[in-house]
Amino acid sequence: MIIRVLKAGFARVWALKRIWMLYYFTHLLLAGLAIFPARLIMINFAGYTQMGANLAGRMDIELLFELFKYRGNALSPLLIFAVLLTLVFWLVMLFYSGGTLRLVMAGSHYNIREFWGSCGRFFGRFLRYFLWTLPVLGLLLMAPLLLNLVKKMVWGPDPPEAVLYWLGWIKAGLRFLAILIWQLVFDYGRMRIVHANDKKMRNTLVRTLRFVGSEFALVFSLSVLLAALGLLALIIYNPVADLLHAPTMVTLGVLFLWQQLYMVFRAGLRLTTLSSQAQLYSYLHLE
Repeated sequence: MIIRVLKAGFARVWALKRIWMLYYFTHLLLAGLAIFPARLIMINFAGYTQMGANLAGRMDIELLFELFKYRGNALSPLLIFAVLLTLVFWLVMLFYSGGTLRLVMAGSHYNIREFWGSCGRFFGRFLRYFLWTLPVLGLLLMAPLLLNLVKKMVWGPDPPEAVLYWLGWIKAGLRFLAILIWQLVFDYGRMRIVHANDKKMRNTLVRTLRFVGSEFALVFSLSVLLAALGLLALIIYNPVADLLHAPTMVTLGVLFLWQQLYMVFRAGLRLTTLSSQAQLYSYLHLE
């Protein structure tokens, strides 16, 4: 079932290549808005000296520390800008998801009016549904705190260092799992909104929780598989990018092309995730 859904999801993405390119160019535009201010600050700090040549290679930790030490005042507004840009990116992706899910779930070809009309029609509902899911996220993130009670009951007020170390890793893993489960609730809730044209977000949340709970093995397995594909792509990308560190125009040009291929893949993976989840939702015939 999982492989079948994944193939069907990618087939829909391939049929909607214009949307794939829209996602890619949006990534590229917002990345450019973030990089150019940082580039100006770095050039003013490192200049065109041998120190600046190090920027063509791997990140120099000493250079990074010196940058924060001597250009901290310039970096603070940049960090605020990066946070705002991240929020804008999330909102844009949420806006696009309405039209994307509409075309994917309807099996339609790209249509300008249908895509952009669906983006606008569902955006407000998606935002309201997001707010409804926040208490769920809060409860899920509080679950790892129960380990503190277990720690006191088993080891008392002064547990061994090894126990604290492993409990810390377990808590981190549980928090990651909590965010992943919340993401499933948020994603499949949006699919229900598009599929059933829901307008009452409370009912959407309740029915989505039932859906995710009853089909948890399938939806979780699909999510883990797609996350593994993203991790595999990153493992392949990083070593090749590290090899392309010579400060020459040819090497930097090849590095730029390699980075763009990776960005195209990431945009396609984001679309494939939505499309595959939508195909799974449709196959299960749940209202």
